[in-house]
Amino acid sequence: MNETYLLEGELAFVSYMPLELEIGMHFLSKITVGVIEPISLFFTLEHIPEEPELFMSLYGAPVKMVITIPGDDEEILAEENEIGWFDECPECDEGELVPLSDVHINIIINEYDGMVDLTCDEDGDIATTDGKVILSYVEEEEEDDNGE
Repeated sequence: MNETYLLEGELAFVSYMPLELEIGMHFLSKITVGVIEPISLFFTLEHIPEEPELFMSLYGAPVKMVITIPGDDEEILAEENEIGWFDECPECDEGELVPLSDVHINIIINEYDGMVDLTCDEDGDIATTDGKVILSYVEEEEEDDNGE
């Protein structure tokens, strides 16, 4: 197998105002009522609501997903149409690629503050499968004996 490594990226969202809602659009809203800390909820529209204006007043405008270099919203590593795979086991030789799901995205947003690892090849290029980048949860750095 070719040597690969991971590049840290940041999942970012850009809202836009569509002419009409369509199945497959993504939404990102914050849940603040009844929770100690706000929780972000990312979801994909599965059916067109009867009252689109009311729906968007509750959940906001749709968003497009991009992956940027952490701290630099200008440098885009992957556009929404290039995001598609999730590696369930990046430390395994073969990995376990599955389609990226809303569940993965919600975990990335809420548990990893939007930080994500992208698989890169030995030349430093972001690796793709079927034209889509491969994401995984950010590897946690191990603490040394001093707790650092």
